[in-house]
Amino acid sequence: MSWNAKHAAIPALLVLLLAPPPVRAQSPESDLPDQIDESALRGVDDYALPELPGEVLEEIQDDEGWMTWKPGLVLLYDWNAIDQDDATAAEVGAQGHDDEWRAIRFTNRGRLGHSGKLTYLVSFEYKGFNKNPGDPDWSWTDIQLKYDFGAAGSLMVGKVKEVAVYEMVGDSANLPHQERVLSPFFQSRSLGINWLRQWGGERGTFEVGVYNDAWLQSGHVTLDERGNHVGARLTGLAWWRDEGDRFLHLGINARHVEDNDGLLNFRGRPASNVLPNYVNTGDFAADSAEFLGVEALWNHGPVSILGEWVVNQVDAPAFGDPRFTGWYVTGAWVLTGETRPYDRKVGYARRVLPDGRWGALELVARVGATDLSDGGIDGGAFRISTFGLNWWASRRLKAGVQWTGTDLDGPGQTGTTDAIQTRLQWVY
Repeated sequence: MSWNAKHAAIPALLVLLLAPPPVRAQSPESDLPDQIDESALRGVDDYALPELPGEVLEEIQDDEGWMTWKPGLVLLYDWNAIDQDDATAAEVGAQGHDDEWRAIRFTNRGRLGHSGKLTYLVSFEYKGFNKNPGDPDWSWTDIQLKYDFGAAGSLMVGKVKEVAVYEMVGDSANLPHQERVLSPFFQSRSLGINWLRQWGGERGTFEVGVYNDAWLQSGHVTLDERGNHVGARLTGLAWWRDEGDRFLHLGINARHVEDNDGLLNFRGRPASNVLPNYVNTGDFAADSAEFLGVEALWNHGPVSILGEWVVNQVDAPAFGDPRFTGWYVTGAWVLTGETRPYDRKVGYARRVLPDGRWGALELVARVGATDLSDGGIDGGAFRISTFGLNWWASRRLKAGVQWTGTDLDGPGQTGTTDAIQTRLQWVY
């Protein structure tokens, strides 16, 4: 880490470690859905694998006063073994074995005032998801204020998640697969405003947002140069049985993206953070892009199937108005019998909560594809297949290993990549 990065980290660490926090200090990834009775869950100290004692963490918590603090921590560490054929290495560059801190995220959140209606969230992160070459190692991931209007919904302002694609809206630490495959079709976070409300007695959610990240760019960049993003997502439960053990979630989302000073660029990795972009349109002249996505999550006890399909129609007459697509289907089976709890307030499932002393085992399989070649744009395409195993060792700790095979259809030639990806994850 450079001296500047260390210097920037010092105040954040002091705030997060020394300031008074609350009774349930944790990251947003740790939230429990309303139907979960926390008192009925196995205690964090009752798993076979040693954990930080709950008493130690409770000592640094406090939820009294006008301003409360809820610190949290997310640690993701990966080791990857990559095997490419010669054609792929020639197309995207040779890759070998690599390990990395996938993310080190410090969070702090709480309320302002005694009504509980005004809350805040800040998070400071090393690397983080979707980091591109040249991005700083440390950055502010979230800086946001949220006001709860009750039945009218809640308004969130600041650096927030854009409203599109289940893979992005759902917390990464909760997904059954390790990495996202639809990265060309969403932007992680931008400066903007989100409005979220539930409908039908928490039978579904509706969220809409407007964003422009010009102020997050280096140098003097105007709002017109970056262009505005507008997103919306509507979800609903087609059925809900056995207090959430059986359900069917359906959703649709849409985005409108304006050009950045007359240009657009779409790119993505094949579900791996250490591999380069296997698909990349490069900068090309375009006016805007319209995204439409559909999502479904079927859950029956320990078995679930999650799928998405996204299409991106680009307004670029010089290149024949290209149309790009991406999709995936992920199947998961928790061998030890637990179900993945669904949070009706936000419209996505949380991570597995182990019942047994030795945690929970989950088998995962996925297929998917991304195609950024159409019209006059040859950004390449890839298809992936994944098989993996997750061990949810406790409510905070997960270890996972997966194999992913990628077939590349690049602008120059085709090829294959095999990757073994392991992950250690601790979320508090």
